[in-house]
Amino acid sequence: MTPERSRTGAFSAVIHALFYVFLFFGCQYIVTMGYMTALMAGSMTGGTFDETAVMQLLEQTLEQAVMISLISNLLTILVICLFQTMRGRNPAKECGLYPVNLLRCPTFLLFGAALNVFVSGTISFLPLPEEVLAAFENQYAALYGETPLWLEILSIAVITGITEELVFRGFVNSRLSRAFPARSVILLSSVIFGLAHGVLLAVVYSALLGMVFCIMYEKFRSVIPSILTHVAFNATSYLLAAMDERWMLPVYLFSIAAVLFCAYRIFFRRPNFYDIATDMVGEYPLRDNVEREIMAEVRRMQEDGNLSPEAIDRLAEAWEQNERKYDKKAPEPSENGAETPDNDNINDNDNNTKET
Repeated sequence: MTPERSRTGAFSAVIHALFYVFLFFGCQYIVTMGYMTALMAGSMTGGTFDETAVMQLLEQTLEQAVMISLISNLLTILVICLFQTMRGRNPAKECGLYPVNLLRCPTFLLFGAALNVFVSGTISFLPLPEEVLAAFENQYAALYGETPLWLEILSIAVITGITEELVFRGFVNSRLSRAFPARSVILLSSVIFGLAHGVLLAVVYSALLGMVFCIMYEKFRSVIPSILTHVAFNATSYLLAAMDERWMLPVYLFSIAAVLFCAYRIFFRRPNFYDIATDMVGEYPLRDNVEREIMAEVRRMQEDGNLSPEAIDRLAEAWEQNERKYDKKAPEPSENGAETPDNDNINDNDNNTKET
């Protein structure tokens, strides 16, 4: 590829990525201005609109921040789905909405909850300037306590988490990855995600969280892991708000252990066969050509829709046979020439099969 074509490809990838970011904020702007216009039309008396009325309008808008966020996020998802459908493309595939092993889902949820406790606790323990903390708290004050709790959780924790992951990981990451290496994609996407969160403290910690979510997306090639982690992260804020301060330190210490445990399970643990069979597009550190061939066959059957239970059993047996090559204890041959099963290895294989 020539330098000119490379630069053109990079510029095009950035433009495509920013398109979805502007679409995300555009929907928020349209819904917010639509609500303010409706309030203005009902508040104007005699064709005048003084400073007091403007302040009341802003206060009423902030009181409905949760509902505005809910509507704008749903509008964003709707517009993206319509846009992709009009282009003759599958919206789910375009944003990386691929299935993953369901047995992994509790790990993703625990990871998100533990991350929130760890981040919130770390921020509270750091000697940050009061004005920085005040700006951070004021930015999110309207999202807590002004509306029913169930609506806040639905809007801020669930729908916002889903929408941000679809936009920033599903579309921004995938578009940038067409022209940039993985490390550059993670850095660029994380910075964009951080800048979308307003004040300085929120920008910094959101960028760091965005980096974690990006790495998850690059590993699994699916937004579902980062969606579950993001939703759990947001929802945990409401639990922490109701928690007695005396429990904060022990819960914080537990969160450190939980983050390390989940990080190992998510990012470093070798996959077992059932991870391969259920994660449609994940990237895994395979050890040899046999594992690569098994994975390729699973992918072909998934695409053709004929991954039957019999095929899964056959491929799982081939996977386990190949795993035995790497067992530390090689089985000894019995008197009739057959291999004597090694109980430790059998248990290891069983555990690998059941491991999430």
